[in-house]
Amino acid sequence: MVDMVRKVHKAARKSPALLEASETVLAASAVGYVGQFQTTLAAANAGAAGLIHARRTADRAVVASTGTLAAGWPPVKSGILAVTDRRLVLYTQSLRTFGPKELVGAWDRADVHAIGVEPGKASEIVSVQFVDGSVAQMESIVTAKPALLATAFSAGC
Repeated sequence: MVDMVRKVHKAARKSPALLEASETVLAASAVGYVGQFQTTLAAANAGAAGLIHARRTADRAVVASTGTLAAGWPPVKSGILAVTDRRLVLYTQSLRTFGPKELVGAWDRADVHAIGVEPGKASEIVSVQFVDGSVAQMESIVTAKPALLATAFSAGC
């Protein structure tokens, strides 16, 4: 799998707006909207039955209430979620280089209560719980090692 931490640091050297000065990325994972990876796998492997299962996965996604920290979570089809020593950041992902393309969201670590990962066979749901109790979710393939996001966030608190 692609080393996303290295990809973010490399892209930030070319485009300094991706990270703050002297900010360090602790963990990063490729992510998409909840149901995206299951839908892609299902369509390729299981036809209609697989698509029904994928839809159920997408239906489990938490929808943030208006006025919460999670309500500001941008919809990203193909992105990179990273934990830094200061923030949680979300980038769109370049499909050419697989690195970060544009910073679309950033939250101070003080605004994030926890990052959890719901295990799955092919993909995992990454849940970001904010201090106001709201939750934003994305999906990541298992090989992108999304559990490292939770570990890095917990270790850096």
